[in-house]
Amino acid sequence: MDMYDEIKNRVDLQQLLETLLGKGKAGNGYVSYKCPFHQEENGRSLICYKHHWECYGACKMKGDQITFVEHHFSVSHKGAVQWLVDNYFNGNRPTTNSYKPQQKTEKRQKPVSEPPPIEWQNQATAVKNLAIDNLHSKDGKRALDYLLNRGLTISTIIHAEIGYIPGHYTEWKKLESLNVPCGITIPWTANGEIWGIKVRRASGDIRYHQIGGGNIKGCLFRADEIEAGRPIVFSEGEFDSLIVWQSALHLVNATCLGSSSNTSINRRWYPLLATSPLLISAMDSDKAGQDANNALIAISNSFKPIIYPDGMDANEFYLSISKSRWKAIAGFSQWLESQIHQLKEST
Repeated sequence: MDMYDEIKNRVDLQQLLETLLGKGKAGNGYVSYKCPFHQEENGRSLICYKHHWECYGACKMKGDQITFVEHHFSVSHKGAVQWLVDNYFNGNRPTTNSYKPQQKTEKRQKPVSEPPPIEWQNQATAVKNLAIDNLHSKDGKRALDYLLNRGLTISTIIHAEIGYIPGHYTEWKKLESLNVPCGITIPWTANGEIWGIKVRRASGDIRYHQIGGGNIKGCLFRADEIEAGRPIVFSEGEFDSLIVWQSALHLVNATCLGSSSNTSINRRWYPLLATSPLLISAMDSDKAGQDANNALIAISNSFKPIIYPDGMDANEFYLSISKSRWKAIAGFSQWLESQIHQLKEST
Protein backbone atom coordinates (compact mmCIF):
# COMPACT_ATOMS: atom_id res chain seq x y z
CA MET A 1 0.00 0.00 0.00
CA ASP A 2 1.49 3.38 -1.03
CA MET A 3 1.42 6.55 1.03
CA TYR A 4 -1.64 7.91 -0.79
CA ASP A 5 -3.72 4.84 0.05
CA GLU A 6 -2.38 4.86 3.60
CA ILE A 7 -3.57 8.45 4.11
CA LYS A 8 -6.97 7.68 2.58
CA ASN A 9 -7.39 4.75 4.96
CA ARG A 10 -6.09 6.31 8.15
CA VAL A 11 -7.31 9.91 7.94
CA ASP A 12 -11.04 10.35 8.34
CA LEU A 13 -11.92 13.12 5.88
CA GLN A 14 -14.90 14.47 7.81
CA GLN A 15 -12.89 14.57 11.04
CA LEU A 16 -10.09 16.35 9.16
CA LEU A 17 -12.44 19.11 8.01
CA GLU A 18 -13.92 19.43 11.49
CA THR A 19 -10.40 19.89 12.87
CA LEU A 20 -9.52 22.58 10.34
CA LEU A 21 -12.88 24.33 9.83
CA GLY A 22 -14.82 23.59 12.99
CA LYS A 23 -18.11 21.78 13.26
CA GLY A 24 -20.15 21.78 10.07
CA LYS A 25 -23.83 21.19 9.40
CA ALA A 26 -24.59 17.48 9.24
CA GLY A 27 -26.71 16.09 6.42
CA ASN A 28 -27.58 12.62 5.18
CA GLY A 29 -24.07 11.15 4.87
CA TYR A 30 -22.34 14.48 4.40
CA VAL A 31 -21.32 17.62 6.29
CA SER A 32 -21.63 21.11 4.78
CA TYR A 33 -19.51 24.22 5.38
CA LYS A 34 -19.16 27.78 4.18
CA CYS A 35 -16.44 27.35 1.58
CA PRO A 36 -13.21 29.00 2.81
CA PHE A 37 -11.66 28.99 -0.66
CA HIS A 38 -13.96 31.66 -2.11
CA GLN A 39 -14.76 33.41 1.18
CA GLU A 40 -18.38 32.31 1.11
CA GLU A 41 -20.67 34.46 3.22
CA ASN A 42 -24.11 33.09 2.40
CA GLY A 43 -24.98 29.41 2.15
CA ARG A 44 -22.87 26.30 2.60
CA SER A 45 -21.43 25.28 -0.76
CA LEU A 46 -18.59 23.03 0.46
CA ILE A 47 -19.89 19.49 0.94
CA CYS A 48 -17.73 16.85 2.65
CA TYR A 49 -18.67 13.27 1.93
CA LYS A 50 -17.00 10.22 3.42
CA HIS A 51 -14.27 9.94 0.81
CA HIS A 52 -14.19 13.27 -1.03
CA TRP A 53 -15.16 16.93 -0.73
CA GLU A 54 -16.47 19.35 -3.31
CA CYS A 55 -17.52 23.00 -3.51
CA TYR A 56 -20.72 23.47 -5.49
CA GLY A 57 -20.39 27.25 -5.31
CA ALA A 58 -18.17 29.76 -7.08
CA CYS A 59 -14.72 28.13 -6.84
CA LYS A 60 -15.73 24.55 -7.84
CA MET A 61 -12.76 23.08 -5.96
CA LYS A 62 -12.84 19.43 -4.97
CA GLY A 63 -10.56 16.62 -3.89
CA ASP A 64 -9.47 14.39 -1.03
CA GLN A 65 -7.54 14.72 2.23
CA ILE A 66 -4.30 15.76 0.55
CA THR A 67 -5.78 18.36 -1.79
CA PHE A 68 -7.77 19.91 1.05
CA VAL A 69 -4.63 20.38 3.16
CA GLU A 70 -2.81 21.79 0.11
CA HIS A 71 -5.47 24.47 -0.41
CA HIS A 72 -6.09 25.14 3.28
CA PHE A 73 -2.45 25.83 4.15
CA SER A 74 -1.25 26.84 0.66
CA VAL A 75 1.46 24.16 0.68
CA SER A 76 2.76 21.79 -1.96
CA HIS A 77 1.52 18.24 -2.45
CA LYS A 78 4.61 16.99 -0.64
CA GLY A 79 4.05 19.44 2.21
CA ALA A 80 0.42 18.36 2.58
CA VAL A 81 1.41 14.69 2.74
CA GLN A 82 4.03 15.47 5.39
CA TRP A 83 1.51 17.44 7.47
CA LEU A 84 -0.95 14.55 7.40
CA VAL A 85 1.77 12.06 8.35
CA ASP A 86 3.00 14.28 11.19
CA ASN A 87 -0.47 14.82 12.59
CA TYR A 88 -2.34 11.59 11.98
CA PHE A 89 0.14 8.71 11.87
CA ASN A 90 1.68 6.92 14.84
CA GLY A 91 -1.20 7.90 17.10
CA ASN A 92 -0.38 11.59 16.95
CA ARG A 93 -3.10 13.99 17.98
CA PRO A 94 -4.14 16.28 15.12
CA THR A 95 -2.55 19.70 15.42
CA THR A 96 -1.65 22.56 13.15
CA ASN A 97 1.82 23.14 14.62
CA SER A 98 3.65 21.69 11.63
CA TYR A 99 2.46 24.47 9.37
CA LYS A 100 1.03 27.79 10.32
CA PRO A 101 -2.43 28.10 8.79
CA GLN A 102 -2.97 30.99 6.45
CA GLN A 103 -4.30 33.93 8.35
CA LYS A 104 -7.66 35.00 7.04
CA THR A 105 -7.27 38.47 5.65
CA GLU A 106 -10.30 40.67 5.66
CA LYS A 107 -11.44 41.50 2.18
CA ARG A 108 -10.85 45.16 1.55
CA GLN A 109 -14.14 46.68 0.57
CA LYS A 110 -14.16 48.61 -2.65
CA PRO A 111 -15.02 52.25 -2.12
CA VAL A 112 -18.59 53.27 -2.74
CA SER A 113 -18.90 54.55 -6.28
CA GLU A 114 -19.55 58.27 -6.63
CA PRO A 115 -20.96 60.24 -9.58
CA PRO A 116 -18.68 62.50 -11.63
CA PRO A 117 -18.12 66.10 -10.47
CA ILE A 118 -21.09 68.43 -10.92
CA GLU A 119 -19.20 70.51 -13.51
CA TRP A 120 -18.76 67.43 -15.70
CA GLN A 121 -22.41 66.46 -15.18
CA ASN A 122 -23.52 69.89 -16.37
CA GLN A 123 -21.34 69.59 -19.47
CA ALA A 124 -22.51 66.04 -20.16
CA THR A 125 -26.15 67.04 -19.72
CA ALA A 126 -25.73 69.76 -22.33
CA VAL A 127 -24.18 67.23 -24.73
CA LYS A 128 -26.99 64.77 -24.01
CA ASN A 129 -29.66 67.38 -24.79
CA LEU A 130 -27.93 68.44 -27.99
CA ALA A 131 -27.68 64.79 -29.07
CA ILE A 132 -31.41 64.23 -28.42
CA ASP A 133 -32.26 67.20 -30.66
CA ASN A 134 -29.92 65.86 -33.36
CA LEU A 135 -31.48 62.38 -33.33
CA HIS A 136 -34.94 63.77 -34.08
CA SER A 137 -33.69 66.08 -36.81
CA LYS A 138 -32.86 65.45 -40.48
CA ASP A 139 -29.22 64.71 -39.52
CA GLY A 140 -30.32 61.89 -37.24
CA LYS A 141 -32.64 60.01 -39.60
CA ARG A 142 -30.25 57.11 -40.28
CA ALA A 143 -29.44 56.72 -36.60
CA LEU A 144 -33.13 56.82 -35.65
CA ASP A 145 -33.96 54.24 -38.34
CA TYR A 146 -31.22 51.99 -36.93
CA LEU A 147 -32.74 52.17 -33.44
CA LEU A 148 -36.23 51.46 -34.77
CA ASN A 149 -34.88 48.50 -36.74
CA ARG A 150 -33.39 47.16 -33.51
CA GLY A 151 -36.95 46.97 -32.19
CA LEU A 152 -36.94 50.04 -29.96
CA THR A 153 -40.07 52.16 -30.07
CA ILE A 154 -40.07 55.94 -30.31
CA SER A 155 -41.43 56.20 -26.77
CA THR A 156 -38.61 53.97 -25.46
CA ILE A 157 -35.99 55.99 -27.34
CA ILE A 158 -37.34 59.23 -25.89
CA HIS A 159 -37.69 57.76 -22.39
CA ALA A 160 -34.06 56.55 -22.42
CA GLU A 161 -32.89 59.96 -23.71
CA ILE A 162 -30.96 58.38 -26.56
CA GLY A 163 -29.37 60.89 -28.92
CA TYR A 164 -26.99 61.26 -31.83
CA ILE A 165 -23.80 63.18 -32.60
CA PRO A 166 -23.43 63.35 -36.40
CA GLY A 167 -20.08 62.72 -38.04
CA HIS A 168 -17.78 59.99 -39.36
CA TYR A 169 -17.45 56.92 -37.16
CA THR A 170 -13.79 57.73 -36.50
CA GLU A 171 -14.46 61.36 -35.64
CA TRP A 172 -14.48 63.10 -32.26
CA LYS A 173 -15.98 66.52 -31.61
CA LYS A 174 -15.26 69.12 -28.96
CA LEU A 175 -18.60 69.88 -27.30
CA GLU A 176 -19.02 71.70 -24.00
CA SER A 177 -15.24 71.30 -23.49
CA LEU A 178 -15.64 67.50 -23.69
CA ASN A 179 -14.18 65.19 -26.35
CA VAL A 180 -17.24 63.43 -27.76
CA PRO A 181 -17.15 60.52 -30.22
CA CYS A 182 -19.63 60.70 -33.09
CA GLY A 183 -22.44 58.17 -32.97
CA ILE A 184 -25.55 57.21 -31.00
CA THR A 185 -25.38 58.51 -27.41
CA ILE A 186 -26.68 56.43 -24.50
CA PRO A 187 -26.73 58.29 -21.17
CA TRP A 188 -26.41 56.44 -17.87
CA THR A 189 -28.39 58.11 -15.10
CA ALA A 190 -28.81 57.06 -11.48
CA ASN A 191 -29.90 58.80 -8.30
CA GLY A 192 -31.07 61.71 -10.45
CA GLU A 193 -27.53 62.31 -11.73
CA ILE A 194 -25.74 61.58 -14.97
CA TRP A 195 -22.91 59.10 -14.44
CA GLY A 196 -21.69 58.70 -17.99
CA ILE A 197 -22.52 58.69 -21.69
CA LYS A 198 -21.70 55.74 -23.92
CA VAL A 199 -21.54 56.22 -27.66
CA ARG A 200 -22.21 53.54 -30.26
CA ARG A 201 -20.21 54.13 -33.42
CA ALA A 202 -21.71 53.26 -36.82
CA SER A 203 -18.72 51.07 -37.70
CA GLY A 204 -15.15 50.17 -36.74
CA ASP A 205 -13.43 47.48 -34.70
CA ILE A 206 -14.47 49.12 -31.43
CA ARG A 207 -18.13 50.08 -31.65
CA TYR A 208 -18.61 51.49 -28.16
CA HIS A 209 -16.79 54.42 -26.61
CA GLN A 210 -17.42 56.70 -23.65
CA ILE A 211 -17.21 60.41 -23.15
CA GLY A 212 -14.21 60.87 -20.87
CA GLY A 213 -14.83 61.81 -17.25
CA GLY A 214 -17.83 59.56 -16.65
CA ASN A 215 -17.99 56.80 -14.06
CA ILE A 216 -20.26 53.95 -15.13
CA LYS A 217 -17.96 51.09 -14.08
CA GLY A 218 -19.87 49.00 -11.59
CA CYS A 219 -23.00 51.11 -12.13
CA LEU A 220 -26.47 49.85 -13.09
CA PHE A 221 -28.06 51.19 -16.27
CA ARG A 222 -31.25 53.18 -15.52
CA ALA A 223 -30.85 52.40 -11.81
CA ASP A 224 -33.52 54.95 -10.85
CA GLU A 225 -36.18 52.75 -12.44
CA ILE A 226 -35.48 49.65 -10.34
CA GLU A 227 -38.54 49.11 -8.17
CA ALA A 228 -38.51 46.97 -5.03
CA GLY A 229 -40.25 43.62 -5.15
CA ARG A 230 -39.75 42.85 -8.83
CA PRO A 231 -37.25 40.49 -10.48
CA ILE A 232 -34.28 42.26 -12.06
CA VAL A 233 -33.17 41.17 -15.53
CA PHE A 234 -29.50 41.88 -16.28
CA SER A 235 -28.77 42.13 -20.01
CA GLU A 236 -25.45 42.35 -21.80
CA GLY A 237 -26.01 45.77 -23.34
CA GLU A 238 -28.22 48.82 -23.18
CA PHE A 239 -30.34 48.06 -26.26
CA ASP A 240 -31.13 44.55 -25.01
CA SER A 241 -32.03 46.03 -21.64
CA LEU A 242 -34.38 48.55 -23.24
CA ILE A 243 -36.13 45.79 -25.19
CA VAL A 244 -36.76 43.99 -21.89
CA TRP A 245 -37.99 47.24 -20.36
CA GLN A 246 -40.44 48.12 -23.13
CA SER A 247 -41.79 44.56 -23.39
CA ALA A 248 -42.09 43.59 -19.73
CA LEU A 249 -42.22 46.79 -17.70
CA HIS A 250 -45.16 45.41 -15.70
CA LEU A 251 -43.23 42.25 -14.89
CA VAL A 252 -39.56 43.00 -14.20
CA ASN A 253 -36.91 45.64 -13.67
CA ALA A 254 -34.44 45.90 -16.55
CA THR A 255 -30.80 46.90 -16.30
CA CYS A 256 -27.37 46.04 -17.64
CA LEU A 257 -23.71 46.39 -16.78
CA GLY A 258 -22.65 47.83 -20.12
CA SER A 259 -20.87 44.83 -21.66
CA SER A 260 -20.08 41.16 -21.07
CA SER A 261 -16.57 42.14 -19.94
CA ASN A 262 -17.88 44.50 -17.25
CA THR A 263 -19.37 42.23 -14.61
CA SER A 264 -18.52 44.14 -11.45
CA ILE A 265 -21.27 45.74 -9.39
CA ASN A 266 -20.28 48.47 -6.97
CA ARG A 267 -21.65 48.03 -3.45
CA ARG A 268 -23.53 51.31 -3.77
CA TRP A 269 -26.14 49.35 -5.71
CA TYR A 270 -26.36 46.30 -3.42
CA PRO A 271 -29.48 47.62 -1.62
CA LEU A 272 -31.28 47.62 -4.98
CA LEU A 273 -30.32 43.99 -5.53
CA ALA A 274 -31.50 43.09 -2.04
CA THR A 275 -35.01 44.34 -2.82
CA SER A 276 -35.44 41.86 -5.67
CA PRO A 277 -36.97 38.40 -5.19
CA LEU A 278 -35.11 37.11 -8.26
CA LEU A 279 -31.93 38.21 -10.06
CA ILE A 280 -31.87 37.06 -13.68
CA SER A 281 -28.80 36.99 -15.94
CA ALA A 282 -29.92 37.14 -19.59
CA MET A 283 -26.64 37.29 -21.50
CA ASP A 284 -25.84 36.28 -25.06
CA SER A 285 -25.22 32.58 -25.63
CA ASP A 286 -21.63 33.04 -26.87
CA LYS A 287 -18.52 32.51 -24.75
CA ALA A 288 -18.43 36.14 -23.61
CA GLY A 289 -22.04 35.83 -22.45
CA GLN A 290 -21.33 32.57 -20.65
CA ASP A 291 -18.35 34.14 -18.90
CA ALA A 292 -20.54 37.08 -17.87
CA ASN A 293 -23.16 34.67 -16.49
CA ASN A 294 -20.50 32.90 -14.45
CA ALA A 295 -19.11 36.18 -13.14
CA LEU A 296 -22.55 37.35 -11.96
CA ILE A 297 -23.21 34.02 -10.28
CA ALA A 298 -19.85 34.39 -8.54
CA ILE A 299 -21.07 37.73 -7.13
CA SER A 300 -24.21 36.09 -5.77
CA ASN A 301 -25.74 32.64 -6.00
CA SER A 302 -29.06 34.46 -6.29
CA PHE A 303 -28.37 35.11 -9.98
CA LYS A 304 -30.21 32.66 -12.25
CA PRO A 305 -29.40 32.46 -15.98
CA ILE A 306 -31.90 32.38 -18.83
CA ILE A 307 -31.06 31.88 -22.51
CA TYR A 308 -33.01 33.29 -25.44
CA PRO A 309 -34.15 30.72 -28.05
CA ASP A 310 -31.81 29.61 -30.84
CA GLY A 311 -28.84 31.56 -29.49
CA MET A 312 -30.46 34.94 -30.15
CA ASP A 313 -30.01 38.06 -28.05
CA ALA A 314 -32.96 40.05 -26.71
CA ASN A 315 -33.23 42.29 -29.78
CA GLU A 316 -33.06 39.40 -32.24
CA PHE A 317 -35.60 37.36 -30.30
CA TYR A 318 -37.99 40.31 -30.05
CA LEU A 319 -37.78 40.93 -33.82
CA SER A 320 -38.25 37.23 -34.60
CA ILE A 321 -41.61 37.04 -32.80
CA SER A 322 -43.64 39.25 -35.13
CA LYS A 323 -43.41 42.26 -37.44
CA SER A 324 -46.23 43.73 -35.42
CA ARG A 325 -44.84 45.80 -32.55
CA TRP A 326 -47.67 44.89 -30.21
CA LYS A 327 -47.46 41.17 -30.99
CA ALA A 328 -43.69 41.27 -30.49
CA ILE A 329 -44.09 42.99 -27.12
CA ALA A 330 -46.79 40.53 -26.03
CA GLY A 331 -44.83 37.48 -27.21
CA PHE A 332 -41.61 38.62 -25.56
CA SER A 333 -43.42 39.35 -22.30
CA GLN A 334 -45.16 35.96 -22.30
CA TRP A 335 -41.89 34.13 -22.94
CA LEU A 336 -40.12 36.02 -20.17
CA GLU A 337 -42.99 35.37 -17.76
CA SER A 338 -42.73 31.62 -18.48
CA GLN A 339 -38.97 31.73 -17.80
CA ILE A 340 -39.53 33.49 -14.47
CA HIS A 341 -42.15 30.93 -13.52
CA GLN A 342 -39.73 28.07 -14.27
CA LEU A 343 -36.97 29.71 -12.25
CA LYS A 344 -39.27 30.20 -9.27
CA GLU A 345 -40.46 26.59 -9.51
CA SER A 346 -36.87 25.33 -9.50
CA THR A 347 -35.82 27.28 -6.40
